[in-house]
Amino acid sequence: MDCGDIEQALSILLPLKTRQEFSDPESTLDMLDRAYGQLGDPAKRVGVRRERFWIKPDLTSYCRLAKLIDGPELESLREEIALKPPACDPVTYARVLLAADLPLLAQSLIIAHAKTLEIEGPTHRLAALGQEATEFGLPLAATVVWRALINSILNHGKSRDYHLGTQLLAELQDLSADISDYRGLPTHREYEAELYSRHRLKSQFWRRVGVTK
Repeated sequence: MDCGDIEQALSILLPLKTRQEFSDPESTLDMLDRAYGQLGDPAKRVGVRRERFWIKPDLTSYCRLAKLIDGPELESLREEIALKPPACDPVTYARVLLAADLPLLAQSLIIAHAKTLEIEGPTHRLAALGQEATEFGLPLAATVVWRALINSILNHGKSRDYHLGTQLLAELQDLSADISDYRGLPTHREYEAELYSRHRLKSQFWRRVGVTK
């Protein structure tokens, strides 16, 4: 394909795609995407990217698909994502919903999966979700994510991440000013008191908190 023989590449890729032993669909679809791009066939390229998204519904595949469509087609995709949750974990789905400009649905999902987010642990993608929620003006959603990160850090005694935990606790204080309804979740004051009650023996963390206040 890199040598310009697109027709030959398609003659190999298309039969491969239809076989039952289609063992590496993502790679094959990516190559088809490139082939249709070089042929200048946007409709088939959209079809391939749509199939690619539903096989692996993550933020990257959504953004690559959305880049090629607009208007009613993009609105239809957004509606499909909202009504038919893709087969992915809550962090990925929430990030896709935000990218699809469905912030309220993303916030509801984040709140409903607060415990699952805590199990996720202090990962880069969870931190990215919290930042994206903040940028979308969703202080409650961001609060749930930051609490999940803090809880995970303290529950596992990850002292190397205490600096991150204290920064997030300060961020929670700032976010609390913009939250009038916690939807049954503890207020910031209640959360901080509960956190101290459960982890008061982690003196290294609380010393850091004292410095940041």
